[in-house]
Amino acid sequence: MTGAPLVLDRKTYRVPAALRRWLGITSPTCVFPGCNRAARECDIDHRTAWADGGTTDDDNLDPKCRHHHRLRHESRWNLDHSASADTAWVSPLGGRYGTDPPPF
Repeated sequence: MTGAPLVLDRKTYRVPAALRRWLGITSPTCVFPGCNRAARECDIDHRTAWADGGTTDDDNLDPKCRHHHRLRHESRWNLDHSASADTAWVSPLGGRYGTDPPPF
């Protein structure tokens, strides 16, 4: 409605304010199952890393609280967001835990 871009080219790593607000609407809390930290208090994380060719757009970004952001990058927990399955967290032992859907 405002004309602010929600999909950016590969030159932009930082998430603009309009895109951050949009992510707060589509994912109002941290995407880790059961975590209720508000998206406005979360880090915005690239699903596919920027260094691996990931883009800065709403299809490749998720809000993660600092704890779960670090869990993903500093442990063997990972996100599986393959096209054939719903997005799920995968534990080091192979357990799959679906992300909580938005409330609408």
